[in-house]
Amino acid sequence: MAEDQQGPEDPFKLFSAGADRYASYQEGFGPPAEPGPDPVPAIAPAPEPEPEVSALPVPLAASVAGKAGARRVPWWRWWSRNRFPTVEDQAQMAADETAIRQWTAPRSRNVLVANIKSSGKTGASLTLGGLIAETRGGSVAITEATPMAGDLAARAEGRPTIGLGELVKSAHLIRSVGELSAFTAPQSSLATVVGSPTHRAPMGGQDVMAVRRVLDTYYQLTITDTANATVDMSFRTALATADAVVVPVVCSLASIRGAQAALRAVAEYGTPGLLSRVVVIASHDGGHEDPGLAADYIGICQGLGHPVLEVPFDPALRNDSNEFSISSLSKRSRYAWTRVAATLIETLRHAPADPLVPNHSAGHTPNATTYDNSRKAN
Repeated sequence: MAEDQQGPEDPFKLFSAGADRYASYQEGFGPPAEPGPDPVPAIAPAPEPEPEVSALPVPLAASVAGKAGARRVPWWRWWSRNRFPTVEDQAQMAADETAIRQWTAPRSRNVLVANIKSSGKTGASLTLGGLIAETRGGSVAITEATPMAGDLAARAEGRPTIGLGELVKSAHLIRSVGELSAFTAPQSSLATVVGSPTHRAPMGGQDVMAVRRVLDTYYQLTITDTANATVDMSFRTALATADAVVVPVVCSLASIRGAQAALRAVAEYGTPGLLSRVVVIASHDGGHEDPGLAADYIGICQGLGHPVLEVPFDPALRNDSNEFSISSLSKRSRYAWTRVAATLIETLRHAPADPLVPNHSAGHTPNATTYDNSRKAN
């Protein structure tokens, strides 16, 4: 009986630690049978007090660990509660999807995903872009602003023969979405990936601007993956033309330092007000974690006004040897990432209406004045 009183220490390790036990667990629909007496009465030791950790705004139910001294939830209830969303979760997801679907903007928007350490930037870019594109019916591009070829094309669906390197050379020749599609990898989520399937020349600031002008012409939203550096011009140019920044961070000292460096770069090289449009994602990679360290960093981010949202560990994002699609996400991950996407959309509502790219009007939504002026010009 004492075994059933203890839940797993980490709910995010639930599937790997308790799935086999749950598969063998049988529970009938009738009234439960009366348990027999234990051969030897066992006295459970008093639970040790657990340290107080600041709660994260998790989109799913609150932590099921319980307060210090309370009876812990049996392991099968841990599994079911983390596996099946509640009615409140379903209502929250429906509201998030509605907010994503009905979002409009006076011009194309650009989101930068930044952290100078390996913290799941590529997976976050594909997940956010895929969920938003699936909800809105497309018009989302996912690209990279890295000095050398990144891993975006390798993680995405499809294996195109040409990509970002060739688009940089031909950007001034693109006149239609059909011509642009030759350099892309369509995703099952209706998103479009513009990555580097082969070796390419290093990208500079002018190359990033050329790609930005083309993508802003044919897509309403662009999500840009970045490298593990803030000193190259490709990163700084993409940052200078970003409307919002997403900072994924895992519970490790290296990742937190990388996130702090990314926030310093946003403050130094970003447009005025960009630091107020930062969304922090607290994720889990299955490795060792320091809850106290994470709580301190989350408190700092929340003190600066940055929304911090937690997403669970998902093997589909961790496995970088296979093509990633949002259909491979667990239900729990999908609910959490949809909450992140809705928060990002809400953040984009506060971005300036004027274009951030100089002499670039392709991303502007035509209004009555521009229509009348174009008629007079003709």
